[in-house]
Amino acid sequence: MSNRPGKFLKNSSGGSTWTIPAGFMKCLIVNADDYGYTPGVSAGIRRAHTAGVVGSTTVMMPMPQARAAIEQLKVETSSLGVGVHLTLTEGVPFRLPAFPSWQALPAALAEIPATSLRDEWRAQIEAFLATGLRLTHLDSHHHAAYRHENAFAVLLELARYHGVPVRNPFPIPNVDARFASRLFGASGVRHPARFLDVFDGITPNSDAFINAVGNLEEGVTEFMVHPAVVDDELRRLCPNFAEPRAQEFSVLTDLRLRAEIKRLGIELATFAALS
Repeated sequence: MSNRPGKFLKNSSGGSTWTIPAGFMKCLIVNADDYGYTPGVSAGIRRAHTAGVVGSTTVMMPMPQARAAIEQLKVETSSLGVGVHLTLTEGVPFRLPAFPSWQALPAALAEIPATSLRDEWRAQIEAFLATGLRLTHLDSHHHAAYRHENAFAVLLELARYHGVPVRNPFPIPNVDARFASRLFGASGVRHPARFLDVFDGITPNSDAFINAVGNLEEGVTEFMVHPAVVDDELRRLCPNFAEPRAQEFSVLTDLRLRAEIKRLGIELATFAALS
C-alpha cells in the first residue's frame, strides 16, 4: 500500500489531533528525552526541533532547571510535543524521601510501595500541568517505570487517568517483562507499535538514522534520542554520555534526514498521533 497523510481534526478541547488511516501511513515520532536535565540539554532539544527532526520531548520535572527550561520552550518551540519523563533516580523528589541511584534501581523498585510511586509520579505530572502546557504522553527516565510490574501498573494508571499514550520500550535487556502485554491489554492505554533507541551501541551518525527510517514499517514508530549542547553541568552529571549527545544533536539537525523522510512519504508527528 502507498502512504497517504492523515487528517487534522479538532478534538473536544479545541486542539489538533491526528487520525491515522490504519495500514496506510508510516508515522514517526522522534522523541528527545531528558528535557530540563541541564540548560545545554534543553537548548539542544529546542534547536533539534526548530532546525531538525525532533518533534517531541519529555521533561524531568524533579531537575532544578526544568521550570525555567519550560518557560523557554513556550517562547521558542511552542509546536514541540511535550510529555513527562517520570523520574526515580535523578533530581529532587516531590514525595519520596530520596531517590535511589541508577545502580540500586532494580532492588528499589521491588521495595518501594506502589502507593509511594503513585504519589511521587502524580506530583511530577501535576507540577508539569501547573506550567500550563498540554501533556502529550508519559515515559520514564532509565525506563524505571518499565522494570517492575508494580511500577508499570502505576504508569498505566496515570496514563489512563490523564488520557494520554505512553512509550512502549519492550523488550528491555535484563527485564522479565511477561507482565507487559497483560497490563497493556487490560489498561487500554495506547502506545506506538514500535520503538527504537536509534543510536544504541553506536557512534551517532546520519547514515544510521537514515537506514532506520528506510526500514520503517507502517503505523506509528518512536525513535528515542538524546541531543544536547554540552555544558559543564552535563559533563558533571553524565560524564560518559555527554559528548555522544552533542553528536546526536549534529545528526538530528542534518538536513539530509528531513529530506529523506519527505522522500519516503513518512509523517513526522508527536504522540498526539495516538490520541
